[in-house]
Amino acid sequence: MARYVSSQLLLVVVCICSVVWLPSTRLSAAQELELYDLEARLPYDVPYAHRMLSLSGAAYCPSSTIAEWKCSFCSQVDEFKIYGVNYNATTDMLSFVGYDGATNTVVVSFRGTNPLSIKDWLADLNFFMTPFGSGNDCEKCQVHRGFLAAYQSIRDRTLEWMLKAKSQFPDAKIAVTGHSLGGALAMVAAMDFHLYANTTADLFYTYGQPRVGNSAFTDLFKRTFNDSTMYRLTHGLDPVPHLPPRFAGFYHPNTEVYYDGLNTHYTICDGSGEDPKCADQWLLPLGFTDHVTYLGLDFVAQFLKCNLGAERMG
Repeated sequence: MARYVSSQLLLVVVCICSVVWLPSTRLSAAQELELYDLEARLPYDVPYAHRMLSLSGAAYCPSSTIAEWKCSFCSQVDEFKIYGVNYNATTDMLSFVGYDGATNTVVVSFRGTNPLSIKDWLADLNFFMTPFGSGNDCEKCQVHRGFLAAYQSIRDRTLEWMLKAKSQFPDAKIAVTGHSLGGALAMVAAMDFHLYANTTADLFYTYGQPRVGNSAFTDLFKRTFNDSTMYRLTHGLDPVPHLPPRFAGFYHPNTEVYYDGLNTHYTICDGSGEDPKCADQWLLPLGFTDHVTYLGLDFVAQFLKCNLGAERMG
């Protein structure tokens, strides 16, 4: 209980500091258009956001049910062919790659924070950065150390299956997705695919994603995927998109889609990634239920349904 209370107090302090100690990061209209021109990309697609949310949620299910595409989330996505499920028992990380025949898309999905595993929470809550690779286009780029280590633990087979699926469907788009920690891994993976596999993701839909890297990494991400469609969904008082804090040097990329607490209205936010009219408007975002409920989908209920009777999530 003491550890839980301490974590709550830490989150309160972090959220206050990230709002009070920093000047506004909002860009001018000209700068926003330079970074992200909404007219040049696919518009935000609500039905597709629901489809990608189900694909994000499927990563929470046991690997055996994902491989057979017979999980609670899987039933919501038809015409989907699995290429591989990658689970690392040491880090408790999971990803899967598949082909969505309904949208002609190769999808790479990453598991989010596992409420049954303290390992994921430890990866989420440290704020230390580390250089992002070597010999790439950005010597000053740094990312969250825990996120990078988590991704690297499942990188090789994820990359192998993505390239295999893409080779079989060369005209297909590539989409990356994930909820919570899974969204952070999706962002790291997309940059890794581009820099080290010469493959650029076309679509990004993440949900309740934390900040991943410093301003140099975020700027490189924006430039690299300037022609891609990127939507980072946030919800009400979800605290996770506020972490790690900006005063620690972390920033979000574009483009945020902010849903109100009731999931009845959404706002396409500006191109800065840190729009003060969206999730950043809240001084004390402590709505933990908002983090596990996106687009009306209750992740906790689906998680329990998916893992009912399973001894572990692998």
